[in-house]
Amino acid sequence: MQKHFSLLEDLYLCAPIQSLHPSTTISVEDRKATIQMPVNEKHLHAAKGMHGSVYFRLLDDAAFFAANSIELNYFVLTGSFNVKLLKPVTAGLLKSIGNIKEANDKKIIASSELFNEKGETIAKGEGIFIRSKVLLNSI
Repeated sequence: MQKHFSLLEDLYLCAPIQSLHPSTTISVEDRKATIQMPVNEKHLHAAKGMHGSVYFRLLDDAAFFAANSIELNYFVLTGSFNVKLLKPVTAGLLKSIGNIKEANDKKIIASSELFNEKGETIAKGEGIFIRSKVLLNSI
């Protein structure tokens, strides 16, 4: 399984979107993924808070990679994803942890929680992930 987890980590780190967040790290385990990212000025909106798209990305990615941790053959896709923003962020190291809530042959439901560097929950997310037709070994 470690080979599968390492493949997923490499897919995350090599994706073109990573150029927007080059200091992001990821760790994938069975049914769990952890992503860390330092907030920088590029992540802030005009009022100097972190833009909602960054919350979404960290939450969705953690839940997504938790979901793909149990799908060994196919790349999964986000079918839907809901976000609850709880606290504003202006700086610091963020940690997003995704876990699987339930899984069956048709879908995987995963949730994630985003923490500031004090360990406070600043956002939560939950989504439905579906298996695509794209083989992981073809990416």
